[in-house]
Amino acid sequence: MGVSVFFEFNGNAAEALDYYKGIFGGEVYKLTYADMPAEEDFVVSEEQKKLVAYATLEVNGTLISFSDIIPGFGPEMTVGNNVTALYSTDKFEEGKKIFDALSKEGNVIMPFEKTSWAEGFGELCDRFGIQWKVNVDFR
Repeated sequence: MGVSVFFEFNGNAAEALDYYKGIFGGEVYKLTYADMPAEEDFVVSEEQKKLVAYATLEVNGTLISFSDIIPGFGPEMTVGNNVTALYSTDKFEEGKKIFDALSKEGNVIMPFEKTSWAEGFGELCDRFGIQWKVNVDFR
């Protein structure tokens, strides 16, 4: 738990994950969009189901997170906005408090709420232009 880095890609997250694992070593966890529960308001094509929904590479006790962006879901990925700070906790109240503090005078991209993959999750751009994801893991 704590703050780590989150890399987003236009369809080549698995390739990047393999590349960084080859350099740093470490343990990998990977979930594709096919592995995700179906959601009525988020439909992916058969081709998109092969993409990385969420993956991590643990490097010396620090997690690097990876994801492929699905066009039309969230902000469009461009080089420069594809690295995000990620705050992780296992306490909903803590995640909400951090999200609310970071979003003050900022821009909420995705409101903090329960999702199919997290007890709480939200995205924002803080008042300094830093993009954040706040995640509360399921217990």
